[in-house]
Amino acid sequence: MISFQGRIIFINLVLNNIPVIKEAEKTIRNLLWTRDPSQSRATIVSWDKVCKPLREGGLGIRRLKDINSSMIMKMARRILTKEDDFSTFLKLKYFNRDGDIIQYYKASSIWSGIRATLQEGKDKSHWVIGNGNKVDLIRGNWLGTTSLQAASSEPLHFSA
Repeated sequence: MISFQGRIIFINLVLNNIPVIKEAEKTIRNLLWTRDPSQSRATIVSWDKVCKPLREGGLGIRRLKDINSSMIMKMARRILTKEDDFSTFLKLKYFNRDGDIIQYYKASSIWSGIRATLQEGKDKSHWVIGNGNKVDLIRGNWLGTTSLQAASSEPLHFSA
């Protein structure tokens, strides 16, 4: 038999990697409270409290939804900043030549989450110039709330 502490460690190391979030959290809750993943029972402590960090009085079990969100954010960031084969593949499949996300649908199990995350990240970020090598004057969030392209009612054209 695994102790209560042992079950928490097992949940954090192994069961948090199960891909179907709702079913996986149900299995985790059942295992934690009954020692049997297939058997459930009523509890007196809410799952939100259980999932708080140890320093806040929780058991330190991470919510699978939060883990999934962070992985999707990491993938979205990788698509925007890396030049590896996978990032290049996704850019070619889901972005047009101007660097904008395509507006039509292509079937994918992960793209809908990445697309929403990209838009949220775009809305909540702005440029820091650095050395200026990869600056996008038109689509970058220079204004802190929107891009010049989104703020303009007419197409922007620049000539040298």
